[in-house]
Amino acid sequence: MVSQKFTNPKSERPLRPITSSIGSPTCAVSKHLVSICPLSGGTTSQLKTVQNLHKKSNKILLTATKLWSLLTSVKSLFTSIPVDLALTITRERLQQDKNLKDRTNMSVSNIMKLLDFLLNHNYFKYDDIHSRKVFGCAMGSPISPVLADLVMAEIEETAMSTAPHPPKWWFRYVDDSHTCMKRDHVNEFHFH
Repeated sequence: MVSQKFTNPKSERPLRPITSSIGSPTCAVSKHLVSICPLSGGTTSQLKTVQNLHKKSNKILLTATKLWSLLTSVKSLFTSIPVDLALTITRERLQQDKNLKDRTNMSVSNIMKLLDFLLNHNYFKYDDIHSRKVFGCAMGSPISPVLADLVMAEIEETAMSTAPHPPKWWFRYVDDSHTCMKRDHVNEFHFH
């Protein structure tokens, strides 16, 4: 059976299956890929801790112009990531990684085959029915946070470099973003 969406009969709200991958056949492979693919943390907008927001924002000189502060969060981050996009971005980053050979003797091609297998074979059991997740990264898989961060960083970099009126700043901690821009440009930037 292929899983699309589950609903809670009491509320008719969609459920997001969160399954523990501990002890699963793919858990060790996922952990190994995390250890050899430290692809996250490469952008200046990413915050390592929430306290970094306070430190970075204190260093920014605000002018007398009216600015709009917007706090956003990505809804269902892991499960919203298109698998093909995650694979494409990961391949590009691995091919550009000059230190990859220091972490593994696996080729980029073999790493990508393992990653493709992990992302496209997410099976779980719900109400005695075996299902396969068909979109996004699995919640509960060790590789999902790395891929989510990688995709978010790529989207941010593209948005910042192509926006007609980029924000004064953009900071992100996991899936929560904080930005500051002129009020007149908030909707324009959001749709961009």
